[in-house]
Amino acid sequence: MSSPHWARALAQAAYERGWLTLAALKKALLLVEVGLHPEQAFIGTGLLTAERYAMTVEQLWQVRLQRLDVDSYTLQDRNEGDLSIIKAHDEAGNMMTLRTDVWAQPGEPAHSERVIDVFRSDVLRWLRSTSEIDLSVSEWMEAWSTIDATELRLGVEHGRGVVLAGAEQAHLDDGCIKSEEIPALQTWFEAGYGSRLWGAVREPGLESDWVELVARHDRHPLTKAASWQQFLRQPTGVLYLSEPDAWLRRKVAVMQIVDDHRSMFSAVTPYRIHPLTKNEREMALHGALAGKAMCWIDDTGESLVCMRQLAKAGVPVTIVRSRPTLHGTGWEVYSLSV
Repeated sequence: MSSPHWARALAQAAYERGWLTLAALKKALLLVEVGLHPEQAFIGTGLLTAERYAMTVEQLWQVRLQRLDVDSYTLQDRNEGDLSIIKAHDEAGNMMTLRTDVWAQPGEPAHSERVIDVFRSDVLRWLRSTSEIDLSVSEWMEAWSTIDATELRLGVEHGRGVVLAGAEQAHLDDGCIKSEEIPALQTWFEAGYGSRLWGAVREPGLESDWVELVARHDRHPLTKAASWQQFLRQPTGVLYLSEPDAWLRRKVAVMQIVDDHRSMFSAVTPYRIHPLTKNEREMALHGALAGKAMCWIDDTGESLVCMRQLAKAGVPVTIVRSRPTLHGTGWEVYSLSV
């Protein structure tokens, strides 16, 4: 079976399980037809997680794809230009056969070694690097966990590997993150160990490619503050978010965003508002004074004086402010009263 035929059967099976839309199915098959590997077309684009890709392959061909644990193998031999069959020794010195593209090598190799089907992307990263495949990911997680980071951006910008953690930034060695490894990082955080602690979103650009990570609910310090969450349950007054991070923005993303401030009096409350100009802030003030429950987002903290005015007028105001510290982002949560 050729790669396009393999991809077509895989796409159809994933579609029937509800994991692909018809539009996504057509997109993936087009990418395979122009030369992409099926893993690139399905996993690299984010259409399927590595786990779902492997489950579909096993359903169709009774082949169980495994993630390659490079610490357990030593490369023995491989054919130049052919990554479908890799010879390696395990920790006990036994000869193993690592197989990637099953459609290119049907059946068991004519040897007595154990055959393990693995992801081709894992093999590519292993052969290109002399260090452990997940070493960089492990080091990042260990380093950033010391500052209680709740928001991370990993990626490549202008050809350099970059890690952003709030206001902190570190440029890694050029070999640590390569642009072609971003899909693998995305998969690691979507379907691998990283998914236990982080939610991941891919953000490709013209000269950059990022994986944005937001801490799961129980890892963020604001989960321990009850007053602002009370607004979400029983919205009244104003919830003022000063310089919120991506985690906090997502928590309030379910609210309707009001872009046209003239329509705020007819909008369903509570709603989100993001006033940027003096006129917009004045309109938001009028809405709050009229009793409209709203989440006021402020990227600079300049609207705090408006919150004091509202509190003096008897409007309930809950403040959530972020502050950069030497140990990461600090948070203040308090209510304003007359």
